[in-house]
Amino acid sequence: MKTNYRAIDCMGNEELVFKSRSVELVVVKLAAEECSLRLSVKEGAGVHVVVIGAALKYDIVGTIQDKARLTLSCLNTTAHSQASVVSLQLVGEQASVHVQTVVRSYKESQLDARCTLEHASPHTVGRITARRVVEDDSKSSFSGMLRIMPGAHGTDTYLSDKALNLGVKSTAKSDPGLEILADDVIASHGATIGRLNQEELIYLR
Repeated sequence: MKTNYRAIDCMGNEELVFKSRSVELVVVKLAAEECSLRLSVKEGAGVHVVVIGAALKYDIVGTIQDKARLTLSCLNTTAHSQASVVSLQLVGEQASVHVQTVVRSYKESQLDARCTLEHASPHTVGRITARRVVEDDSKSSFSGMLRIMPGAHGTDTYLSDKALNLGVKSTAKSDPGLEILADDVIASHGATIGRLNQEELIYLR
């Protein structure tokens, strides 16, 4: 099946609707200081949305229907303060979502990133993978929530957050969470925050 490609500049509010059984790759550039993106992935669609840019504030909200698959990749490097919210709801049975976030923060920036996956139907699969590099005097905070609603049996979901501190005064915080209201599920999370090992650096040099 042919993959359709689109490139979009988000100047404020943008809504993307992906038709049933379509296969698409969409690159969204956050071209305004504040951006809002709405996603609707219909039954059986396979979609990869790549979001780039350093908007000061943005939110991404979406629904994923039966047997649809969404990969959302958010790529960013920023020297400014930034707040972002990603909230995706798996409303269809056997829906699948993978959120990938890669952020580099430097200078005196402050990052506040929040991501929620809500499993509302049975046999859904969710993944959140966050990777952060924190430099200089910047501060980085990531909050992730995996929520499994009543009746969403057979859910398989996982959150991974890893932050690397490279600055002497840089700080990073991680707040992963689980809310499980159904039986027969697989749900877990892991978080790691650390600095480069000085002995290993000496060895590499």
